[in-house]
Amino acid sequence: MLSLLLKTIIVPFLVLFPILTPSNSRIIEREAIKSGIEVVDTQTPPIPQLYAKLRVICSCESNGHPNGQPRQFSNGQVLKGQINQKDIGACQISTQYWLEKSKELGYDIYTEEGNYKMANWIFENYGDKPWDASKICWQKR
Repeated sequence: MLSLLLKTIIVPFLVLFPILTPSNSRIIEREAIKSGIEVVDTQTPPIPQLYAKLRVICSCESNGHPNGQPRQFSNGQVLKGQINQKDIGACQISTQYWLEKSKELGYDIYTEEGNYKMANWIFENYGDKPWDASKICWQKR
């Protein structure tokens, strides 16, 4: 019965009127998947994936511990470093060193997507060295 209800009423309604809270949408999505309905998120752009080690580094940088989720914003504003205000976002990209390169690459480090892309580029080209200041946090893991 729930499968029929999802297929005929709930999912079509939600496609036309996306009024869900995040917790409600996860429940509906889970039920839709169980019912064999393909679920496609058309509202949220995909966020680039971070390398596993870089995710831990960014969590240390933006949360202070290695097991959290990197965070781009704090109180609705782009996260800035506590020690150095020129460090921006989830991966604490230094505007002093990387802003020009990020612009050259077309990455807006003030967005989560751009911050992750720039962090990946730095990691691919320089390894973890640019994040040595937080090494005591992420090296243990």
